[in-house]
Amino acid sequence: MPKLYEYFGVIVIFYANEHEPFHVHGKCQGRECRAEILVVDGQVVEIQFRPERGKHPLTDTELRHFEELVRSKAREIVDQTRKNHTQTETMNPEVTIIQAKHLGGYCLELEFGDGKRQKVNFESFLRKSLHPEIQSYLAMEKFKQFRLEHGDLVWGDYDLCFPIMDLYENQILHNNADLMAA
Repeated sequence: MPKLYEYFGVIVIFYANEHEPFHVHGKCQGRECRAEILVVDGQVVEIQFRPERGKHPLTDTELRHFEELVRSKAREIVDQTRKNHTQTETMNPEVTIIQAKHLGGYCLELEFGDGKRQKVNFESFLRKSLHPEIQSYLAMEKFKQFRLEHGDLVWGDYDLCFPIMDLYENQILHNNADLMAA
């Protein structure tokens, strides 16, 4: 579930296994809303903002920030979700993370649903990031508080999350830190 943006504390993500219409989730401190982006003939024609079922909605201020960001980045959001869905469709549908084990330092061993195991070292990613929220995970106790959610590896309230293909191929790149902080 890649994190696309963070804007005034609202984290904008999408889930890799989502459905049409294109949509993203805005999350902040346990509250959540979604933005559905209607695309016709390759053009964004409408954006609808809805509360997420079973979640407390964003506050008025958080929702305003979420709306501002999604409206200004709608085309990029559609392109990113399409790219992600294309990558996911070419993968084995069993590719989800079913187990994550801390090996020491900033290294985790990930086991995927198709049986592949991958050792991923996050240290360079964390150290090279200029974003203070990402760098806060250099504190080992905080780093070790990862969890699996919907087959994805996440920390905190989606403070850190990575595209499943990047983890599967052990391609954690520094420029992902820049994207996550955008």
